[in-house]
Amino acid sequence: SFDSIQSHGILIAALVADNEAVNNALFNLLQADYKFLVQIPCAAHTLQLTVKKILALDGVNSIISSMNDILSAFVLSKDNRLKLKNLQLSNVNEGESNKLYSLIRPCDTRWSSSYYAAERMLNLQQYVDIIMKQPSSFWDNLRSLTECLQPFQAATDIIQADSANLFSVYSQFTILLSHISSLPETHILHSRRNDALDIIIRYWYNNINVSAVISCALLSFSSIALKEFSTERRC
Repeated sequence: SFDSIQSHGILIAALVADNEAVNNALFNLLQADYKFLVQIPCAAHTLQLTVKKILALDGVNSIISSMNDILSAFVLSKDNRLKLKNLQLSNVNEGESNKLYSLIRPCDTRWSSSYYAAERMLNLQQYVDIIMKQPSSFWDNLRSLTECLQPFQAATDIIQADSANLFSVYSQFTILLSHISSLPETHILHSRRNDALDIIIRYWYNNINVSAVISCALLSFSSIALKEFSTERRC
């Protein structure tokens, strides 16, 4: 128990559970005796769920679906995979490295795998188009979606870094909200921009403890962090 651990002079600053259901159950079990506990779910997991919901929006999911159809065609056809390899070999100039690339299949449990899969497919566009000709609109939409996901990938890297803190999470979600809000009318996600914003805000308010973020900012004595909050919110 906490009491037996603390009796040895050990100060407990945080308790981490690897699973959301376990986290919730453990928090509910401990809070009865330790009212001071604050529950802060995994920021990376929260971001994962946010992007997964955005990618499922109508008009966006069709792009991912088309990409996955192409990937499946390569998985099921050895001939297609050999063509992809040989086309790359034929395009290597003498004296250059002949490093070959394969297409990447997304993993359901990691949204970033869809980002990397799209990025790799765009890098191999000239070869994929020879083997399975795609309309230019598909490539334009895939590129537009990939560019839109770049800040989400950057945010994931930042909040998973060893130096990350609660304010890092707060600032990254703020950046992502600004990013989606500023999408131009020509962007593939613009028509669903409000839906995407609602998703980010919902996960933000359901999973981020703002009071804990403000406390972290105050204790850091960072002038940059403190400027994010009004005097009223800091009190």
